[in-house]
Amino acid sequence: LMCCVFCIFTVFVSSSQG
Repeated sequence: LMCCVFCIFTVFVSSSQG
């Protein structure tokens, strides 16, 4: 589960930063 959460968080941050 942690992996999934981490992946989603990374994608969210990446998208936010552009």
